[in-house]
Amino acid sequence: MRSASTDPCLFHATLFSASAHLDGLQGITDNPRTIFHQLQAVRLLSERLRQPHFRVNYETLGAVLGLGYFDMVIKNVDGVLAHNHGLMQMLATNHDHGPETEFLMGLANETHFILSMVNNTDALFLPHPNLLEQSVQPVHPLEGISPARLLYRIIGRAAAGSRHDPAYTTVLTPDTVLDLISAARTVTQYAGLRDPSTEQSTIPPTATPIPSLGAEALRRACSPFRVELGTVTKAMNRCIQLAARLCRNILLLSTLITAPTITQSLSPQPTSSRITPPPPPPATATTSYIAVSCLREDIETLKATLPKIDFGTWLQHAPEAYAWVCFTAAAAAAAIAAAGACNVGNGSDDWSSFILTPMPVITARDSADLCVLREGWAYLRWLRGVVRMIPVA
Repeated sequence: MRSASTDPCLFHATLFSASAHLDGLQGITDNPRTIFHQLQAVRLLSERLRQPHFRVNYETLGAVLGLGYFDMVIKNVDGVLAHNHGLMQMLATNHDHGPETEFLMGLANETHFILSMVNNTDALFLPHPNLLEQSVQPVHPLEGISPARLLYRIIGRAAAGSRHDPAYTTVLTPDTVLDLISAARTVTQYAGLRDPSTEQSTIPPTATPIPSLGAEALRRACSPFRVELGTVTKAMNRCIQLAARLCRNILLLSTLITAPTITQSLSPQPTSSRITPPPPPPATATTSYIAVSCLREDIETLKATLPKIDFGTWLQHAPEAYAWVCFTAAAAAAAIAAAGACNVGNGSDDWSSFILTPMPVITARDSADLCVLREGWAYLRWLRGVVRMIPVA
């Protein structure tokens, strides 16, 4: 806020974002005050970029992020692409490394990622600011990340408990932990991967073998000292269990259960070799109908249950699980649309809505390297690839 009050460009960009947000809440369009601050921010930004020997600083990055984030909220894809393209160019040049530059680069990457996730397109990842002197070229954000890694991170949190309270016991029930372990094993199997605790990755792997993690998470869930669950934490467990069932039914609907090796061609790693196995036998009409019906019913239940849980509860107990639940639901919405069981527009809206829902929690929890968001995206891209195998009705 101190920078926003002293830098004219960031000042107008901040007031534009705040005014536009209020306009959205009140259903106001073409507000002269909002348009004024937007035009002033754009004018000042353009003047700054034309200055000789210009160096990117915190205030400039913040102004571009403010303008681009609002375009993302209103789904102005062209506007977001323009802002992010300029942002990536600025960050790849010489710039001042202030104390908050790393944080802003994380937000820039996150904004770019979210847009790419909503549009199911590729994106590049700007490395840590200290590495820009050695390599200004962005890297692929999903390289070396398996689709199952986010699930193992969730299980690892349940096994480790709270770093602030050694006696802390997970709020996840034994049934929920078992569902998570089963989902992790299933995704690992169908993606044709090794145990993510031993794989090579740009994100540090878990040091503890997965069977041990699962056993410890289950032990904590079965602890006699675990506090009785309240309404909110019960709803949280319900959401995770629904997501596990959605994941299973997506795989069932795509007929991948009978041909797990086919998913090797769906790996999100850009340099992996593609394998073309023989096509799996098609699912029967009855099986497909049941799977689609279950997907539709579970999504509606999830929509009704998620609002019962506040962001703070997810952030405290299971932030990674929140991302996984919503991303699984997004893939399920795409699966229903692919099967021709819903209006295409509704499927697209659900896809975008579920992706955007956990972003406040991910933003509050994630590091500048965006480990959780990248792992979630690797999982979502893989599962969306599975959805593409579903025969169109």
